Amino acid sequence: MKNVTNSLYVQMFYMLGMGAGFLFMPNVVLPIFGLQTTTEVWIRVLGALVIGFAGYYYACIKSEHVPYFKATVYGRYWFCGCLVVLAALQLGDPMLYVFAAVETSFTVWTHVALKKANLF
Repeated sequence: MKNVTNSLYVQMFYMLGMGAGFLFMPNVVLPIFGLQTTTEVWIRVLGALVIGFAGYYYACIKSEHVPYFKATVYGRYWFCGCLVVLAALQLGDPMLYVFAAVETSFTVWTHVALKKANLF
C-alpha cells in the first residue's frame, strides 16, 4: 500500500504546484512550458479546480480509500487521452503531449502499484 500512496502523494503535489501556478501566477508558469500568456480567467479557474482535486487526493490517501484510488486511474487515463486528442486535432498546443506523458507516467505508477498490492 505504501507504493500506492506514494504515487498518489506525488500526483497530489504535482497538482498543488500546477494548480497554484495557474491560479496565482499563470503568466509566469505558462511561458515556462512554451505556452502563450493569457488575460482570460479560465486558467485561474482551472488552477482553483486542480487545487480542490488535490484536497480530495489528500483526504482519500489519509483514509486509504481504495475505490477512489482506482477511480483516479480511470479518470487520469481519460484526461491523458483527452490531452492527446486535443493536441492531435490541433485544438491545443503540442505541449499537451508533454503534459499527457507526465500524467500517464504518474497514472501507470499508481495502476501498477495497485495491481502489485492486489487492489486492482
